[in-house]
Amino acid sequence: MWRHLNRLLFWSIFSSVTCRKAVLDCEAMKTNEFPSPCLDSKTNVVMKGQNVSMFCSHKNKSLQITYSLFRHKTHLGTQNGKGEPAIFNLSITEAHESGPYKCKAQVCSCSKYSRDFNFTIVEPVTAPVLNITVIQTETDRHITLHCLSVNGSLPINYTFFEKHIAISPAISKYDRESAEFKLTRKNPGEEEEYRCEAKNRLPDYAAYSQTVTMPSTGKSDQSSFSQV
Repeated sequence: MWRHLNRLLFWSIFSSVTCRKAVLDCEAMKTNEFPSPCLDSKTNVVMKGQNVSMFCSHKNKSLQITYSLFRHKTHLGTQNGKGEPAIFNLSITEAHESGPYKCKAQVCSCSKYSRDFNFTIVEPVTAPVLNITVIQTETDRHITLHCLSVNGSLPINYTFFEKHIAISPAISKYDRESAEFKLTRKNPGEEEEYRCEAKNRLPDYAAYSQTVTMPSTGKSDQSSFSQV
């Protein structure tokens, strides 16, 4: 019985001393011991309905810290941690959920807040449409490739491919207009296959057109090809 009471008394005194020290550190603004926490995510560009993880961390790895996450003034969750960041898993489904987010790190009555963190919601691109215009002479094919994605947040980067090999740099479009790429080929003896890629700021997300196949060399004329 007495052993149990002594143990409780010890932890009460230890906790009280720890809290008083934290309060003194906080009041004295000893930022080297208890600076503001850092709030981050693997990406700040998301689409609606995307699941994200937010990481709240602190430079002081020796303190037992209570982390709380807020969006505006709404409390979203609390975790305790020491040495490792607290991880908060969220789903961004509406525009108002883009932020701002803020993390609070607290030791007893001493608390510090992170800087604001905001997500940018981007609409994904849809599969682009590829159109090809050809002016064919006796010896050459003068080819113009056009690529357009009718949906997706701007700007959009377009890249053209022959089979699986990129034949153009990324062409950025800040308006809803098709990207254009011109090339000249010696009249081939076999079919040619082209397609294009559309990509905006969403990481690891791209959309591709269907492949447009051009037949082998025929008579000299001007022709147009489109994906089916």
